[in-house]
Amino acid sequence: MYLVFAFIIYREYKSDCWLIFLFAIIAIVISDQGANLVKNEVMRLRPSHTAGLSNLLHYVKSPNGEAYMGGDYGYVSNHAANAACFAMYMILLFKSRFLSIFLVCWVLLIGYSRIYLGVHYPSDVMGGMALGIVAGWLAYTLSMLFRRKSET
Repeated sequence: MYLVFAFIIYREYKSDCWLIFLFAIIAIVISDQGANLVKNEVMRLRPSHTAGLSNLLHYVKSPNGEAYMGGDYGYVSNHAANAACFAMYMILLFKSRFLSIFLVCWVLLIGYSRIYLGVHYPSDVMGGMALGIVAGWLAYTLSMLFRRKSET
């Protein structure tokens, strides 16, 4: 999916595509590292590491047969933050109703999967989405400012 978007960005923005790519990367780095920072400050255990819940959850088996339970801490979700960041950036960039609906559904599906697998509470996912939305909006705003400056 990311390669499809890279192609669309290249086709749409031609000579400015490097700027769009750069700010997309910056946005993802901000959302991902921001989520890590929050995780390490809040230090809330994941559901998969919480006594009394861990035996009620669905786990994905890794290739070696062990259950995937994630790291120790889960607030906020990196997956949710990064997906929401990318979606927000693309929604603002292309302003397409179809694309917006598709990306919102994709983000919600990713968030649901994190809860279903027991590696995040709903608030972990919502917090990650909020962080990602802000990072995506910020990156879009900055990229448009740089684009305008480069046009003058």
